[in-house]
Amino acid sequence: MAGYAGLDITVQGSHLYGEILYPDGSYDQPRPCVIFFHGFPGTGRNDDLLFSLRRAGCVCVNVHHRGAWGSEGKYLVSNCVEDAVTIARYARRWWPKKYHIDPEKIFLAGHSMGGNTCVNAARKCPWLKGIILLAPFNSALASPANLKFMKALMQEGLIMHTDGAEVMLRDIYDHAEEYAYQSAVHDLKDMNICCVTGKSDPLIHYETDVRPLFDGLKKEGSQALLMHKSVPGTHGLDSSRIAMIRYVASFIEKLCA
Repeated sequence: MAGYAGLDITVQGSHLYGEILYPDGSYDQPRPCVIFFHGFPGTGRNDDLLFSLRRAGCVCVNVHHRGAWGSEGKYLVSNCVEDAVTIARYARRWWPKKYHIDPEKIFLAGHSMGGNTCVNAARKCPWLKGIILLAPFNSALASPANLKFMKALMQEGLIMHTDGAEVMLRDIYDHAEEYAYQSAVHDLKDMNICCVTGKSDPLIHYETDVRPLFDGLKKEGSQALLMHKSVPGTHGLDSSRIAMIRYVASFIEKLCA
């Protein structure tokens, strides 16, 4: 029967919590695994995507980063990337037998800041089948003018632990060149990528945030599957959830058929 298990993995001495959703036994082949990373901690969730992908036969992992949703430690962009690399490697080594996962069909998925997490974690995990970016935030485009915006976000992120907006922004600035999407082109040359953006998103714009990555990959001669869909809606893609889910599912199906 379909069900779920608790996630508890230690990264740098801090416990990360979450859920592992697995499909029922009607899927007799080793299953794709989708590991999902949330954006800036607040109220946004993407459980509908994970439940839908589970119904399609995927094992879905919902990760709560350090300092968010009860996980230990402090929330930082660099910590998110380290969390993702650790969990991806753990999933590939330890979960295939327990959850009937195909270790060659592991995907990272993320919304907003979680997209930035996926891009930069995938650079260190070239064996991934692909990454899924939902309204991905390019942290390298942050500027000192974002301090007021970050402080406002922290008022919404009551479920996270940080050392303040200044520390979080300093972490972003310290990794700006490293985390720039354009810097990832060489490492992601063979990575399959699916991206969904909102046409009315006031924060993320495909042309400035994501297209330079796709254009760079094509210039490098990438033979990977690169998919992008622009849907009605703002940053949460709330007006097009079904369209978004179908598009993501089609990406996984193309690579796992």
